[in-house]
Amino acid sequence: MFHGNFLYVQNKDDIMTGFAQPKLHTIGIVVKDMPRSIGFYRLLGLDIPEGDEQSPHVEYESSDGYSIGFDTEAAVMETGEHWRHPSGSARVNLQFQLETPHQVDEAFARVIDAGAGVYARHHGMRSGVNGSPA
Repeated sequence: MFHGNFLYVQNKDDIMTGFAQPKLHTIGIVVKDMPRSIGFYRLLGLDIPEGDEQSPHVEYESSDGYSIGFDTEAAVMETGEHWRHPSGSARVNLQFQLETPHQVDEAFARVIDAGAGVYARHHGMRSGVNGSPA
């Protein structure tokens, strides 16, 4: 089911029947300001070691078996790849899950206080399965 900027799949078997189930391995995020970006993700709870924010590449390994790789724009451009600055307002869409509506509101307030921008005000949608719209 499509809703707004997100694709919600009610039953993953509907689209993956007969196929191997993919497992999230790596999310790559290109950032302009590594220290500020790493500070933001630490605020969200990622345990990124101090000092890593000075590197042009930072790798976060989750306990769930996937990683998030952060690369500065300069580092990506040096690889020789044909990378271009993205156009539009949203470069990355990551969704985090919390247990209660109150926790969602608290987390949202923390990231806004830290300078995050809002491109759509539908944080904390609480209807349907797993918080997705019914």
